[in-house]
Amino acid sequence: AGVTATNNNNLCPWEYDYMSGRSVPGDGRIDYVKSFPPKGVPYESVALDSLHAKQFCWEESNGSLVKIWSQVSEQLECYLKQQQSEPKIQTQEKVKSGGTEQRHI
Repeated sequence: AGVTATNNNNLCPWEYDYMSGRSVPGDGRIDYVKSFPPKGVPYESVALDSLHAKQFCWEESNGSLVKIWSQVSEQLECYLKQQQSEPKIQTQEKVKSGGTEQRHI
């Protein structure tokens, strides 16, 4: 990824060029096409109005931190509610037989 001049705002006249460079195996980047979950897994896309490099900055610095944080918090709340509603399974080791027993508590 290179650095290019942008006219998006006065606070950040330079921005990394994430669009021109292609990712290659092992470089740590994820292609857009590979960034979605497999079919059957529900997801929601959230549009951000900030530059890629500013997404985790406060809104007064032209970032989208509050929007991102609210999405993450909402997902965490849903996950915790789901975990609380599912029956817990406790695993005990059987010492003599060497097997594993699962029981609902």
